[in-house]
Amino acid sequence: PGFGFNPYGENWQVWIDWNRDGDLEDIGEQVFFGSGDQTVEGVVNVPSYAVAGNTKMRVAMKWGNQIGSCEAFNWGEVEDFVLNLLPSNGLVNTPTPQARIETSVPLVFSNQQRFDDQVRLFPNPVQDRLTISWQIPAFELQELVVYNSLGKRFQLQKKLTDNQVAINTSNLPNGIYLAILKDPSKDLTIRKEFVVVR
Repeated sequence: PGFGFNPYGENWQVWIDWNRDGDLEDIGEQVFFGSGDQTVEGVVNVPSYAVAGNTKMRVAMKWGNQIGSCEAFNWGEVEDFVLNLLPSNGLVNTPTPQARIETSVPLVFSNQQRFDDQVRLFPNPVQDRLTISWQIPAFELQELVVYNSLGKRFQLQKKLTDNQVAINTSNLPNGIYLAILKDPSKDLTIRKEFVVVR
């Protein structure tokens, strides 16, 4: 984990979609749980019923309680990875396949890195209304600018007062957009992408 100030005990969980049915809810798909503010390790045995090919592996870190496989929360991070499961006949003279799970020693992140993870855009992709929220202590957004992928500015809002802002996207054509949030008093600029799809 990376900590901007003091290390905190974090919960780590890992799921693998062994049967490639698109969810992480089946028995045996939560393959790891660990806690701590240092490196956590575990070994995952690949079950005999695992379906060969590319599948999803989700790694989640959360401060506080245990994590649900599709939970939304503020203090932590979730990352999905593609895991290539090889057929058992493709593994000749090797032991039972295993996956090693390890996290690194805590890193110290800059304000930019720490704050970037605390800004959420939802829903993404969006149709008509995008909400941007942040849980950053002492963070006062002074400006929000939206650009399309060609660099054309579509929206500018200044002096935002709440920890959340809604953007009307109903007039934006389908495409990829960049929301830039600024707090000049902290020399902080956060960039977040979103997609408009109808």
